[in-house]
Amino acid sequence: MGKVILIWAIFFSCNFIFFGDIYAESPSTQARAADASKIAEYLNLRLDYSKSPEYDPYNTEVHNITEACDQLMEEGKFKEAIDKAKIGLEKDRYNIHLLVCLASAYRRIGDIENADKHRKLWVGLISSILASGDGKSAKSAFVVISVDEEYAVLEVLNLRRTIQRHVVIDGANFDILEVEKQEPASKFDLYFNIDIPFKWLSQKYRDGK
Repeated sequence: MGKVILIWAIFFSCNFIFFGDIYAESPSTQARAADASKIAEYLNLRLDYSKSPEYDPYNTEVHNITEACDQLMEEGKFKEAIDKAKIGLEKDRYNIHLLVCLASAYRRIGDIENADKHRKLWVGLISSILASGDGKSAKSAFVVISVDEEYAVLEVLNLRRTIQRHVVIDGANFDILEVEKQEPASKFDLYFNIDIPFKWLSQKYRDGK
């Protein structure tokens, strides 16, 4: 697991300039408009996907594939990891963790073009989540379309979950994750709005599935 977190850290640091451009303190009006356009593009990808027939935010098979991909990466079996990640992405097109594994595996075998292409995709997707709020309260919760996206945010922010609970506030559904940060050491709550996957699940129950 430590190596997987290291992979996330390396790729996030490689994209520091990208995030710096998006969250610069004093960007020009033109730059802000361009950044907003980028974020909106990736946000729409996620939201459109959540409305598609293939959307399944609670697919346990994808979770198993993700774990297998991580194991292959730790063993240095990068080509096998690429094949495994591709299988997972056929089932969950915008799974950020699998996209990171895929980008990393491509880079490790020297396929920089594919590495950069998939890095651009996962950075754009995570940016659209981070731009949806700051996670400090229900009103400013990160809006996600799956639990996997919650953990993707934790990986990028280098946080460790200790406790997770589901709450309903003003009719909206939230996951509240108690997380720990190592440097400087601190513990706090992160709020994630899970209305999209929760409503999908509720509909499946109503349909008897």
